[in-house]
Amino acid sequence: MKTSPIRTGLLVLTLLSPNGCGDGGGGSGDTGSGGGGQTGTGVLSRSESNPVLEPGNPGAWDDESVEAPSVLYDGSLYHLWYAGTGSSSDGGIGYAFSSDGVQWTRHPSNPVLSPSPGAWDEDSVNDPCVIFDGATFWMYYVGEDASSNERIGVALSGDGVTWTRPAGNPVLLPSPGEWDEREVGSPSVLREEGLFRMWYSAETLPDAKRIGYAESPDGLVWTKSASNPVLGPDASRACQEESVEAPTVMRDGTMLRMFYAAEDLQFQPMIGEAVSADGISWTRSASNPVLTWGELEDFDNMAVTSPSVLRASGTLRLYYSGEGLFNEERIGFAMGP
Repeated sequence: MKTSPIRTGLLVLTLLSPNGCGDGGGGSGDTGSGGGGQTGTGVLSRSESNPVLEPGNPGAWDDESVEAPSVLYDGSLYHLWYAGTGSSSDGGIGYAFSSDGVQWTRHPSNPVLSPSPGAWDEDSVNDPCVIFDGATFWMYYVGEDASSNERIGVALSGDGVTWTRPAGNPVLLPSPGEWDEREVGSPSVLREEGLFRMWYSAETLPDAKRIGYAESPDGLVWTKSASNPVLGPDASRACQEESVEAPTVMRDGTMLRMFYAAEDLQFQPMIGEAVSADGISWTRSASNPVLTWGELEDFDNMAVTSPSVLRASGTLRLYYSGEGLFNEERIGFAMGP
């Protein structure tokens, strides 16, 4: 269902540079200390065109749900990779393009990445994060095997449509006996000065997710931070965080900004913001949650999650997954100055 005319005041941000994707606290990951810096006062508004991507036509590979957007802008076209599920397919990751970021055209080769029979990602592939290094697209994604084990892999492409999985997958696994021993997922990756930097979701117990950090010199072999988790729930905040996940991290001058999904006491996801100088010590925004679920008539009236942020043509855009009353998931966006 389309939303009513644009509603403001739900998301407070500063201007961000285009970087990173889009599934904060101190080194302990529990309280949100350290990092410094303040969030700004630019206001984003939900688009009256929401949702901008809905499930495909009946019988399509993505006719049940579309979610987990990852959006890039090349100066003339917007590029969207997303997870889809279908009533008669194993789902996968699709690709769409747009001249305005609102009206999207699905690629005829969809899905562009599918589960690999007999492999570590044989059951599903989802939560894409795509970056471009000037020559190659890198897609980090979550793969699930037949036993529901979730790990993070990578695929490479020259055009964003035809993808090849390199040797060495999956590239990030749970660590037995550690805070992320149950599963890892929802990667957000930046490449800065030749270094790949990843923020990811993980959990030890069900419904108790936190956010960790890892680095890699080549994008394939990763070392987890000794300070993990770098962001954990903070139930003392007004939004009553019970679990944090699905980070998207962007460079804003000398600072890094993270937008992430936080579940409240009723397990309804909303989106928060944090800022950091080093990517490890994060300070939450005093305005959290910066995006909450919509009104009853809106497509996202139950949950908002999986943010992906970019700046294009002077406008800040936050793409996200929205969930409705009947668990249907679609993709929307909010805008800022």
